Amino acid sequence: MSKPNNNPFVQQLDLLMSGYGYNFYDHKNQARADDLLVRQRATKSLNEGAEIIARLEGEYQRRYIPPSTRENPYPSSETLNRLRDLATLRERFRELGAKILGMAVPTQDKVWWRFQDEAALLNQLIQFDYQLVQQTEQLYQQASTLTPDLWQQGGEGVNLGGAFQHLEMLIRDRQNFLQRPG
Repeated sequence: MSKPNNNPFVQQLDLLMSGYGYNFYDHKNQARADDLLVRQRATKSLNEGAEIIARLEGEYQRRYIPPSTRENPYPSSETLNRLRDLATLRERFRELGAKILGMAVPTQDKVWWRFQDEAALLNQLIQFDYQLVQQTEQLYQQASTLTPDLWQQGGEGVNLGGAFQHLEMLIRDRQNFLQRPG
């Protein structure tokens, strides 16, 4: 049911069929579930990207940071900075994944029904989320092309920076969409 019914018989039947408050077959509840699934998929891509960067960190360290010797006890600061940049990049992947998974959806209440069509709003949110999935998949693909040699040459982190900025803009747009008045 999309609107509350005042008939006690219909209310009791609805409670019996819907698991006391949640109707699995209602199109709005399906849209909510789809929204969560899409955001989980976007987060999965970012978490996999973070794992790739973590592996890249290890490979980069093995290849470009030699063991300390008496003649050369410390690696170059440039190499250490590149290694720190990898750690920062890995954390950025994880933070954005957590942010996407924790994004808000409109609450279910009777007041909301009076002011907005919840199903239409949820469908618009899913469109935002599909864009998030596309962007996170692109970030994952870019991360998977990185190698220790490419990272040592530099410039690859800047290429990911633009994709991260676009993703952060999508997240802000989605949050602003939910905050706007109906």
